[in-house]
Amino acid sequence: MSWRLDELRGLANFQYGFGVGEILFPEKTEIKRSGKTGRTRYAFLGGKLLASVRTSDGRLVLTLEGAKEVAKSKKLASYVVVDEIGEKYCRQGRNLMAKYVVKAGDVLAGDEVVVLNEKGEVVAIGKAVLSSEEMLIFDKGIAVKVRKGVDEEASP
Repeated sequence: MSWRLDELRGLANFQYGFGVGEILFPEKTEIKRSGKTGRTRYAFLGGKLLASVRTSDGRLVLTLEGAKEVAKSKKLASYVVVDEIGEKYCRQGRNLMAKYVVKAGDVLAGDEVVVLNEKGEVVAIGKAVLSSEEMLIFDKGIAVKVRKGVDEEASP
Protein backbone atom coordinates (compact mmCIF):
# COMPACT_ATOMS: atom_id res chain seq x y z
CA MET A 1 0.00 0.00 0.00
CA SER A 2 1.42 3.37 -0.95
CA TRP A 3 1.53 6.37 1.33
CA ARG A 4 -0.29 8.34 -1.38
CA LEU A 5 -3.26 6.02 -1.07
CA ASP A 6 -3.18 6.49 2.70
CA GLU A 7 -3.06 10.24 2.13
CA LEU A 8 -6.16 10.15 -0.09
CA ARG A 9 -8.00 7.92 2.36
CA GLY A 10 -7.16 10.30 5.20
CA LEU A 11 -8.48 13.26 3.23
CA ALA A 12 -11.70 11.39 2.43
CA ASN A 13 -12.18 10.37 6.07
CA PHE A 14 -11.62 13.97 7.21
CA GLN A 15 -13.91 15.59 4.66
CA TYR A 16 -16.68 13.05 4.14
CA GLY A 17 -16.78 10.94 7.30
CA PHE A 18 -14.74 8.27 9.07
CA GLY A 19 -14.53 5.06 7.04
CA VAL A 20 -15.26 6.70 3.70
CA GLY A 21 -11.61 6.64 2.59
CA GLU A 22 -11.36 2.85 2.55
CA ILE A 23 -14.64 2.53 0.65
CA LEU A 24 -13.84 5.24 -1.89
CA PHE A 25 -10.21 4.26 -2.50
CA PRO A 26 -9.74 0.45 -2.48
CA GLU A 27 -6.32 -1.13 -3.09
CA LYS A 28 -6.80 -1.09 -6.89
CA THR A 29 -7.06 2.72 -6.97
CA GLU A 30 -4.76 4.28 -9.55
CA ILE A 31 -3.21 7.58 -8.50
CA LYS A 32 -2.01 10.21 -10.96
CA ARG A 33 0.48 12.84 -9.86
CA SER A 34 1.30 16.25 -11.21
CA GLY A 35 4.24 16.11 -13.59
CA LYS A 36 5.47 19.48 -12.40
CA THR A 37 5.16 19.22 -8.62
CA GLY A 38 4.81 15.47 -8.03
CA ARG A 39 1.76 16.01 -5.83
CA THR A 40 -1.26 13.74 -5.93
CA ARG A 41 -3.89 15.14 -8.32
CA TYR A 42 -6.32 12.41 -9.43
CA ALA A 43 -7.65 9.04 -8.27
CA PHE A 44 -9.07 6.52 -10.76
CA LEU A 45 -10.73 3.15 -10.30
CA GLY A 46 -11.29 0.97 -13.33
CA GLY A 47 -10.52 3.89 -15.63
CA LYS A 48 -13.15 6.14 -14.02
CA LEU A 49 -12.16 9.33 -12.21
CA LEU A 50 -13.33 9.15 -8.58
CA ALA A 51 -11.84 12.33 -7.18
CA SER A 52 -9.28 15.06 -7.67
CA VAL A 53 -7.25 17.09 -5.22
CA ARG A 54 -7.96 20.81 -5.51
CA THR A 55 -4.69 22.71 -5.95
CA SER A 56 -5.78 25.85 -4.12
CA ASP A 57 -6.38 24.21 -0.72
CA GLY A 58 -5.49 20.52 -1.03
CA ARG A 59 -9.10 19.40 -0.49
CA LEU A 60 -10.61 16.36 -2.14
CA VAL A 61 -13.29 16.98 -4.78
CA LEU A 62 -15.49 14.02 -5.67
CA THR A 63 -16.86 13.30 -9.12
CA LEU A 64 -20.38 11.94 -9.49
CA GLU A 65 -18.87 8.46 -9.84
CA GLY A 66 -16.99 8.91 -6.56
CA ALA A 67 -20.08 10.31 -4.84
CA LYS A 68 -22.11 7.28 -5.92
CA GLU A 69 -19.50 4.93 -4.44
CA VAL A 70 -19.48 6.81 -1.14
CA ALA A 71 -23.29 7.00 -0.95
CA LYS A 72 -23.50 3.20 -1.12
CA SER A 73 -21.52 2.94 2.11
CA LYS A 74 -23.98 4.75 4.39
CA LYS A 75 -20.96 6.28 6.19
CA LEU A 76 -21.18 9.61 4.43
CA ALA A 77 -21.24 12.57 6.85
CA SER A 78 -21.00 15.50 4.43
CA TYR A 79 -24.32 15.31 2.63
CA VAL A 80 -27.56 17.21 2.01
CA VAL A 81 -30.96 15.60 1.38
CA VAL A 82 -33.42 17.46 -0.85
CA ASP A 83 -37.15 17.21 -1.48
CA GLU A 84 -38.66 16.35 -4.88
CA ILE A 85 -38.66 19.93 -6.17
CA GLY A 86 -35.05 20.52 -5.16
CA GLU A 87 -34.07 17.19 -6.68
CA LYS A 88 -35.43 18.24 -10.06
CA TYR A 89 -33.31 21.41 -10.06
CA CYS A 90 -30.15 19.78 -8.72
CA ARG A 91 -30.28 16.98 -11.28
CA GLN A 92 -30.08 19.68 -13.97
CA GLY A 93 -27.03 21.22 -12.30
CA ARG A 94 -28.85 24.18 -10.81
CA ASN A 95 -27.97 25.47 -7.34
CA LEU A 96 -29.82 24.08 -4.33
CA MET A 97 -31.94 26.59 -2.49
CA ALA A 98 -32.25 26.31 1.31
CA LYS A 99 -36.04 25.90 1.24
CA TYR A 100 -35.68 22.51 -0.51
CA VAL A 101 -33.31 21.02 2.09
CA VAL A 102 -34.94 18.24 4.12
CA LYS A 103 -31.91 17.00 6.05
CA ALA A 104 -28.19 17.67 6.24
CA GLY A 105 -25.23 15.83 7.72
CA ASP A 106 -22.27 17.41 9.46
CA VAL A 107 -21.77 20.29 7.00
CA LEU A 108 -19.94 23.60 7.36
CA ALA A 109 -20.04 26.45 4.86
CA GLY A 110 -17.39 25.80 2.21
CA ASP A 111 -17.47 22.00 2.55
CA GLU A 112 -17.72 19.74 -0.47
CA VAL A 113 -21.04 17.89 -0.22
CA VAL A 114 -23.00 15.11 -1.89
CA VAL A 115 -26.64 16.00 -2.63
CA LEU A 116 -29.02 13.07 -2.16
CA ASN A 117 -32.73 12.60 -2.74
CA GLU A 118 -34.97 11.20 -0.03
CA LYS A 119 -34.34 7.65 -1.31
CA GLY A 120 -30.59 8.09 -0.73
CA GLU A 121 -29.64 8.32 -4.42
CA VAL A 122 -26.99 10.79 -5.56
CA VAL A 123 -28.53 13.78 -7.31
CA ALA A 124 -25.58 16.19 -7.52
CA ILE A 125 -22.26 17.27 -6.04
CA GLY A 126 -21.29 20.75 -4.97
CA LYS A 127 -19.97 23.16 -2.38
CA ALA A 128 -22.00 24.17 0.67
CA VAL A 129 -22.69 27.88 1.05
CA LEU A 130 -24.41 27.44 4.43
CA SER A 131 -23.84 25.18 7.43
CA SER A 132 -26.25 22.29 8.01
CA GLU A 133 -28.08 24.23 10.75
CA GLU A 134 -28.50 27.27 8.50
CA MET A 135 -29.76 25.13 5.61
CA LEU A 136 -32.56 23.81 7.78
CA ILE A 137 -33.49 27.20 9.27
CA PHE A 138 -33.34 29.49 6.22
CA ASP A 139 -36.19 29.70 3.73
CA LYS A 140 -34.28 31.79 1.20
CA GLY A 141 -30.87 31.74 -0.37
CA ILE A 142 -28.49 29.22 -1.86
CA ALA A 143 -27.58 26.27 0.35
CA VAL A 144 -25.28 24.45 -2.11
CA LYS A 145 -23.57 25.67 -5.25
CA VAL A 146 -24.01 22.62 -7.45
CA ARG A 147 -21.00 21.68 -9.55
CA LYS A 148 -22.56 18.79 -11.44
CA GLY A 149 -26.00 17.20 -11.56
CA VAL A 150 -26.61 13.59 -12.57
CA ASP A 151 -28.79 14.52 -15.55
CA GLU A 152 -26.02 16.74 -16.91
CA GLU A 153 -23.94 13.64 -17.69
CA ALA A 154 -26.25 12.68 -20.53
CA SER A 155 -26.08 16.08 -22.20
CA PRO A 156 -22.89 17.26 -23.96
